[in-house]
Amino acid sequence: MPQEDFGLAVSDDLFVLTDPTTDILERMRNRFRVQFLSEQYGLRGSRFYSAMKAGQIRTNADIVSLFAITAAEIITNMRRLQQDIQPTSVRLITFSFPTLSSIQLTIRINTALGSITDSIEVTA
Repeated sequence: MPQEDFGLAVSDDLFVLTDPTTDILERMRNRFRVQFLSEQYGLRGSRFYSAMKAGQIRTNADIVSLFAITAAEIITNMRRLQQDIQPTSVRLITFSFPTLSSIQLTIRINTALGSITDSIEVTA
């Protein structure tokens, strides 16, 4: 039987669990989102999110460099957690500022089984 994870949706700036999914790339997207949009602790969470909340992101260079560091940390942590699917790389495609306190990131998550593009909004 294929492994299932609950789906993930964002509603009113909160994570909401949805019906389980067996789609492996969808599970990868959800797992990466949870890591990226959580406070950093141990093998979980994101340096990017913590820096955003602390007001430490001020320039485009901050976004690009912090995203690269965060993506590498999440990949390493997911490997340590020995999950069934792991990203081989994560690339920042574009970013924009929908409001003064948020950043919209478009990313590509690459795995051995395929790639998935996602859009993530991070709000301070």
